[in-house]
Amino acid sequence: SAYLRIACDLEQGLNKMVSECEMKGSAHDALHHWLEPLIEKVQELKRVETSDYASVLLSEVEKQLLLYPQYFE
Repeated sequence: SAYLRIACDLEQGLNKMVSECEMKGSAHDALHHWLEPLIEKVQELKRVETSDYASVLLSEVEKQLLLYPQYFE
């Protein structure tokens, strides 16, 4: 499904961010605080069974992505 493809693409990007993370200290902590809910929603999106719920999850993913500026300038 389209939702599974989106989830897999997002997961690949998130995995790359985590594996290439070179941040230290509070910046590292902030990144992972921002990433953790995003990773959880993407994992949930990979298991979604209805398009209605997939739409809700995508909206939640988008909201988390939009929070990025609150963590980083």
